[in-house]
Amino acid sequence: MILRCMNKAILASSLLYISTNLVAAPQYYGVLEMGLSHSDFSNLEASTPEANTTTEVVDDSDSSSYFSVGVGINWENSPLRSEIVYSSFGDQSFIEDTVFTSSGNERTTTNIKQESLMFNLLYDIDIKSNVFKPYIGAGVGVLRSKVSATQSDEPATSRSASFAEASDTNFMWSVVIGANYSMAETLMVGFGYRYTDAGEISTDDNCEGSDAFICDAGEKHSADQKSQLLFVSMNYYFE
Repeated sequence: MILRCMNKAILASSLLYISTNLVAAPQYYGVLEMGLSHSDFSNLEASTPEANTTTEVVDDSDSSSYFSVGVGINWENSPLRSEIVYSSFGDQSFIEDTVFTSSGNERTTTNIKQESLMFNLLYDIDIKSNVFKPYIGAGVGVLRSKVSATQSDEPATSRSASFAEASDTNFMWSVVIGANYSMAETLMVGFGYRYTDAGEISTDDNCEGSDAFICDAGEKHSADQKSQLLFVSMNYYFE
């Protein structure tokens, strides 16, 4: 019994020592990131009550600039870092035609404005350098999308329609690879590549048109969004 208690005490002391050294004196830092986001929109789909329609892709990719700000913790005696980061993305769009067998096409341009809040876990790879640190990581979070659309006949006529802006929130995940270079004791600059999956992006069913026949009840336009991001970054460590 005494031996068992001693073993438990030793184990508890060891775990306390490890956890204390892991979280002792963490370094906090600010994050600033800027870059280019290129999005691919797949599975473009128009939901209309018309049975004899198909969807043809006109433009299923777009690019925009973005910026991010956040805070991070570099755990002492550990290669792990964790961050909470807010990002704002420029406008992007995708375009598809709804093809009717009995008449011409209706072209819809879906416009997207997005912002996200992500939790990232990063692992600094030890290459025995005090100034250059490559890293890998992953993140999960939420993406807030404001989606609107415009619609017209193709070839063009006087008929037009629009989908009022609507907001939606999706789960988003990402993976990242990059490297940081120490410019000073409290400043690191870096570059990297990030891949994100934002799930389905969709308009609301609130179409209003100059001619009632261009809008179908319950009509929506949607696509799955995946993005590739190239960025430069700056981490400032608080003393």
